[in-house]
Amino acid sequence: MEPTSNAAASAGEPGTAFLYTGLGSQYEGMGEALFATEPVFRETLERCHDALAPDLSPGVLDVLYGSHEDRRRVHDILYSCPTTLALQCALARLWMSWGVVPRQVLGHSVGEYAAAVTAGVFRMEDGLRMLSELGRLLAALPFDGRMLAVKATEARVAETLSEADHGVSVAAVNAPGTVVLVGGATALERIGREFQEAGIRVVPLEVSRAFHSPSIAPILAVYRETVRFVHFHPPRIPYISALTGTAMHREICEPEYWLRHVSEPIQFVAAMRTLLARQPPGFVEIGPGSTLLRMGQQCAVNGKIGTAPWVPSITPEADECETIAAYRTTLSGPALGPPPAPSTCCSPTRSPCRGTWCSSASRTHAISSSRSSIRKTWTASGRGSTC
Repeated sequence: MEPTSNAAASAGEPGTAFLYTGLGSQYEGMGEALFATEPVFRETLERCHDALAPDLSPGVLDVLYGSHEDRRRVHDILYSCPTTLALQCALARLWMSWGVVPRQVLGHSVGEYAAAVTAGVFRMEDGLRMLSELGRLLAALPFDGRMLAVKATEARVAETLSEADHGVSVAAVNAPGTVVLVGGATALERIGREFQEAGIRVVPLEVSRAFHSPSIAPILAVYRETVRFVHFHPPRIPYISALTGTAMHREICEPEYWLRHVSEPIQFVAAMRTLLARQPPGFVEIGPGSTLLRMGQQCAVNGKIGTAPWVPSITPEADECETIAAYRTTLSGPALGPPPAPSTCCSPTRSPCRGTWCSSASRTHAISSSRSSIRKTWTASGRGSTC
């Protein structure tokens, strides 16, 4: 799963940066069009499904592309953690199969696990088991945690928090003017009113469990038992940590890093500025949406983001195949390599194993036929039930 060599991006060049989305952007059926038309994407998701089949039911493929009831589970922390990693690994492998190879990675929250897989820190199967167990432990916590985005500077938020013991802490610094707070529902409602009375906008976030906070403490000892059996390796490419905001090497091979990662605040602004200082010639968001692209551009000092392309993989608002195909040719240049050649079989907007472009209607038919075939395969192999 680690990046392969790329003649267009030598070790001395910064190369493309992959940004891995955290939870909150997932949507039902995400990646379904790519699953029906891209073998690399499909094979990766099937591998993820099989890796967790003994322990996760319904499985990864059921949650992504199964019945309506199963698809709704993508918003449940028990399933969203491993399913998000599976999708991101499939997207990363798809981009790399087209010659778009990352030379540096940065993950936000849960997205840091997929970044670690791409960088060769641990195997995809180990990442899946880690996040499956983390999701199970988080789901077992009392459901009282909430998150609140405050549209103010980190200094302004810290000033308010220091005035009294609110029982609220910082979960993430996502942009120069956006800080995410975590705490109990009553405490967050109270401090939210304080900010609003001061003319500061607040936005409640939809989360099924609140982590990156001290409330995670009860699960850390159990989670440590899972993490300590993982075989870690130093990253093969620059790895920018959203926990420290700096480039990390052997430090992320320690289980303690991953325990801190789930219980301490996300320093995305610092991490993004470390990445921007390396001047990547392109940014690709690996995940469902363009959240990190928007946040990342806000982190540029004095708003200077340069001319590098900022490219999403898939979004819920647009045809997935057309979106990713349109951006493939954007990622070209001296440090990025030539535009990737179309696949000989199953390009993003081609019908399977044909050389002619297909319409959206034809693609929809292919997806429907593929889903029917997939369900029959699951039933015959015992990998899932018909939907």
